[in-house]
Amino acid sequence: MNEMIFKSKYSDYNENEVRIMYEHNITTRLPGEDYIQFGKKILLTQLPFRYLNTIFEVDEYVQRQLDVRKRNQIRDFILNAVQKDWFYFSPFVFSARGALTQVSNGWEMPTDSKLIVIDGQHRISGLNLAIQRIQTMVSNTTMTSNNEEVEWNKKILEKLNNYPISMQIYLNLNTQQERQLFSDINTERRELHGGLIVKYDKRDQYSELVREISHDLKSEFEIEETLSRLSKQNSALTTLVGMRRCLIAMFEGDLNIKEGEESYQEVKINEIRPIAISFFRKWLEIFPLKANDRTIYVSGITTIQIVLANTVNQLKRNNNISYIEAINLLSILKSECTWKHTDPIFYAYYDKNKKRLVDFSNTTAINKFTNSFLDIIEARRGGLSI
Repeated sequence: MNEMIFKSKYSDYNENEVRIMYEHNITTRLPGEDYIQFGKKILLTQLPFRYLNTIFEVDEYVQRQLDVRKRNQIRDFILNAVQKDWFYFSPFVFSARGALTQVSNGWEMPTDSKLIVIDGQHRISGLNLAIQRIQTMVSNTTMTSNNEEVEWNKKILEKLNNYPISMQIYLNLNTQQERQLFSDINTERRELHGGLIVKYDKRDQYSELVREISHDLKSEFEIEETLSRLSKQNSALTTLVGMRRCLIAMFEGDLNIKEGEESYQEVKINEIRPIAISFFRKWLEIFPLKANDRTIYVSGITTIQIVLANTVNQLKRNNNISYIEAINLLSILKSECTWKHTDPIFYAYYDKNKKRLVDFSNTTAINKFTNSFLDIIEARRGGLSI
């Protein structure tokens, strides 16, 4: 019998821990222990990433379509993190659909069966892309005879191929239960994931900067430190995630949820924090007293805050002025914008029935609002060239 046997004590792997025997048929044998979770039997196990692609598949009835942008963001995150230190993933979740059989020394799955991925599709795809990128770099540096770089990239490649994947495998779910599990996992994470990353990630300089700034500003206005989105009932003016996006828009002009290396362009390191604090404190001057009341005002909405940051970026870039000068120009908006949902600036996106802005979080709307702010500032300054 041809067996792929993965031995594990839930620790890092080396070549001696994996034994492959070739004969006629293939049986995958996994180590691990079984438990009951939420009334369902699961197997907890771990194996190096290089073996995972051979034993799983995606069921489109259960799983959503691959989001290429999200996959690429994960790839970039991995490539950035692995160069500096290490990175952590929560356990991947799979369904065995009854294909795993317990034997004396583990669990076996026949060759014609696959594990169905419930949670981890984008991380698997992102890891594969990261490995492909490093493989290309190894090939390119080998041709240039850069031995030091070749060896470094080979170490990174080995690190990714041997990345230990912790797995929760539900042994006997039906497809309807799989769909429910997928939905529950993603619904549970939606509000928390981004906020917790910014709160704890020490590899990302924007996140570190936001944490420092929020500590300085917490006595001046309320900042949500865990959730990535704010409900109407939440009294916070902004979130750590929103502040991070504002800084990226202001310093880089990037309106997307950026991952990877930061780029402060021409700003000196010792100027970054004072500029950022100046920007957020400017809100207290130009926003209304109850700026956090999202039922009345748009000032507590992340998209509008990003618009302000983008306005600063445009003012600086197009007029050869400093960030502080550009931030000070926002003062003009105090008397020219009510910040209400019904304000003429935002009225094109105002839904009379819902009594709020709708469908305004895309880059088209952000650029439209930015241009409106720039027009106001230009008119009040007597024809500033923007």
